[in-house]
Order: sequence, then structure tokens, then C-alpha cells
Amino acid sequence: MTLMAQAGLHIPAEEFSEVAVFEDVFADIGDEQSIEQSLSTFSSHLSRIIEILRHIEAAKESRTPDIRGKLSETLAGKNAHQQPRVLVLLDELGAGTDPSEGSALARAILTFLLERHVTTVATTHYSELKAFAHEQPGVVNASVEFDIETLSPTYRLSIGLPGRSNALAIANRLGLDDRIIERGREFLGSAGVRMENLLEGLQSERKAVEDERFHLNMERVEAEYQRKQLEEERHRLEEQRVKVLNEARAQAARELDEVRASLAKVKVDVSRVNMTRERLGEARQRVQDLEDKVTRIPEPRRSNRRAGADAEAISEASQGPLKIGDTVRVLSFGQNAELLGLSADRSEADVQMGPLRIRVNVDNLERLGKRQPAAGERAAPSVVLPRYEDRPEVAMQLDMRGWRVDAALEELETYLNDAAMSGMSSVRIVHGKGTGALRAAVREHLAHHPLVKSYTSAPPQEGGDGVTIVKLSV
Repeated sequence: MTLMAQAGLHIPAEEFSEVAVFEDVFADIGDEQSIEQSLSTFSSHLSRIIEILRHIEAAKESRTPDIRGKLSETLAGKNAHQQPRVLVLLDELGAGTDPSEGSALARAILTFLLERHVTTVATTHYSELKAFAHEQPGVVNASVEFDIETLSPTYRLSIGLPGRSNALAIANRLGLDDRIIERGREFLGSAGVRMENLLEGLQSERKAVEDERFHLNMERVEAEYQRKQLEEERHRLEEQRVKVLNEARAQAARELDEVRASLAKVKVDVSRVNMTRERLGEARQRVQDLEDKVTRIPEPRRSNRRAGADAEAISEASQGPLKIGDTVRVLSFGQNAELLGLSADRSEADVQMGPLRIRVNVDNLERLGKRQPAAGERAAPSVVLPRYEDRPEVAMQLDMRGWRVDAALEELETYLNDAAMSGMSSVRIVHGKGTGALRAAVREHLAHHPLVKSYTSAPPQEGGDGVTIVKLSV
């Protein structure tokens, strides 16, 4: 893939993948043994490796500046020694000879390349080299997973874990006599058995960690969903409160205007007829009562912020100064919460409401025990959210071949929501080719969907234009 990328070809990789650029690429792959040249497997491999190492040394010498060059680079603030950008690929390093000597020689070659900062990829079955990679800084184990049950590779690369040769397990699956396999285990020795058991344990732990990470991601998605739902509900209740207050204030203002008009008429009548002082006083008192009624109705607000002095005056006048640690009630949600902190101007507060931490206005809080609900008063409704365990498992693909467009789009919307809540990063939509109407409708829907990050046709061997691969924004 390195050579493909540097040649400008497409490579099988995720979007935004990074590929290193090398000046030289050397490889020792395959078996070049020759009877004519008296070369064994080991000799043919070693001859090629010697040639590679000589090229690396020659490249190093050509890049090493002389004393004058070193002085110039030092004054210029550059590195005095620049290593070549080289990639070396070694297949079955040290194979074809005595395992002890072969592994020792392989370790020496890897150390030589490591000291020269040469990027190296080497395959091996030697346990000694696996241990070397585990202990040596700058070297890391990797393995390609293998399914013992089906005797086939999974094509999954595990970074950080050495692979298992699985020779005895594969022999057992292929039907080799159990007595021979047991005798082989005895010959393997306790050290070999311990190594195999260690690798098996590490792989099991790795899988457990990946499963735990998956479930943690599900919980994170669930918490984010709940937070958004609560935020939407809070906005809805705030808008409803503003609407009610506006209507009440408008009604009171209309009544006040009517009374003021009546008062003006009364004053005119006083100048024309003989009105008693008591009647005029009653009219004025009615006007004053309605003005007080309007004043008592709070001014509606659409912003979450207000002056700190007003918020502090309201909270302290009605229930005393709020303190961190107080148990309060969030009026807009009808839920109890713990006060965690106040903003600098004391206009907003951070509260812990169940598993969620949210920020609310101070005048949206009420300290418990200070206010008793009036008779017949109903508490604000609680927000009921779907739980993760109540949701069905989501398949990796949705097959809608033969569906009508309306029904297909409705099912697609439900499927995308369930897939996102399940933490899936990508799904397959099977719509078939046909006339192309269903495919066009599906992709038009995906193009404007907030949960869709991108979509594309499947590879030809996986359905081509009859299947759409969708990446979700999770």
C-alpha cells in the first residue's frame, strides 16, 4: 500500500488515513533457494538481507555531512545527522536454520535496524522474538487473528499482541490422532505451554477490554441523548411559561386600560355633575389595585441570562441565599437536584439532577421546605426517556428491496435512529438496482439526514450500486 500510495493509486483504507512516504523500500519475501547456486532457504534469505543492510549503510554514509557541513547545520539550528527514510519488509526472519541460532541472529538484525531508525516490518514464529518485541522500546508486537473453529483468518490486525502459531490446535481440527497431539504437548515443555496460555489470556483480556469500551460508548450515547431530550424539554417549558406570562400580563394590561378609561370618564363626570368624594375614591382605589396586580406579574424572559442583582434579590427574598450543597427543586422540570455551584454574578446555577449535570437560572430553583404546593396544584410532569436495555438489537444492514418508496423511507428513518443509539458507526442499505427510483429516494433522504456523515455505493463484489454504505455521525 505504501508503493501504491506513492504512485498515486487508490488504497483500501479509511478516509483521512495517514500513509508514510519512504525514499527506499526493501523486501525479503519468498524462498529463493537454488540447487544450481548451492543456496538453501536460510542462505537465500541471508544473502538478500546482507544486500539490504549494505544499501542502508551506504545511504547512511551518503547522508552524513562532513565537519564543515556539521558546523553549518549547527549554526542554522538543524539536525547534524538525518536518518534515511527507509522501509524494510522481512518475511520469516531467521527461518531455515537452527531455531536458537536463527532467533538470535534475527534479534541482532532487528537491533541493527532499530539503532538506525529504519522502519521495519518482520514476520516470525519465534517466541524469543515475540518476547524481544514486548520488552524492547521502539518495537511493538502485532498479529493477524485466526479463527481456530473455521481454520480461516479473520483479517483483523491486533496491534500490541503477538500471535499464536496454533499448530497443535490446527492439527487437532484437521483430525490428527489425539495421542500424537498429546505427545506433542509433552514435547513442547512447560515453558512453551506457559507461553501459549499467556498469549491466550492476553487475547481474552483484549477482547474483554474492547467489549467494555463498546458498552461505555453505548452509555455515552445514551447520556448524550438524555441530555438533548432534557434540554429540548426545558426549552419547551420555558417557551410555554413565557407564553402564559405574556397572556396574563396582556390581560391585566387590558383591564388596567379599561379602568383608567373609566377613571378618566369619572373625572369628567365630576366636573359636570355633583359626584361625591367617596365615589371618586372608590374609582381611584380600583385603578390602584389593578396597577398592583400588573406589577406582581413577573416580566417574561426568553434569554437564559439576567442581571445578577435581580436574580440574587429574587432568590434571597423568597427563600434566602442559596448555598452549594443545598437540595433544590428545578421548577421547570419538577425534579429534585443538588446545587453544585453558582456563576460569578449568581444568575445561574449548576445542579446535579439524577445522572445529569445541567445549568439553570437561579429563579428556576426552589429550596425544598420553603414552599408547599397549593391545594389542587399539580407538579410539573417528569420527562420519561427510553432506556438502552429497552431498545431492540439493530442489524448491520436494512434490506428494502421491493418496497414502496414511502414505506421504505419511513423504515429507513427508524433504522438510522436505532443504529445511532446503538453506537454503530456504519450500516448497509440494500435497495437493489431496478429502475433506480428507490435508490435515488434513499440517497436523497440520506443527503439531508443529521445522523448521516457520508454515504457511498458498495464495492462491486458487495453489491455495487444496489447497496449504499452509510457512515453515521456517532
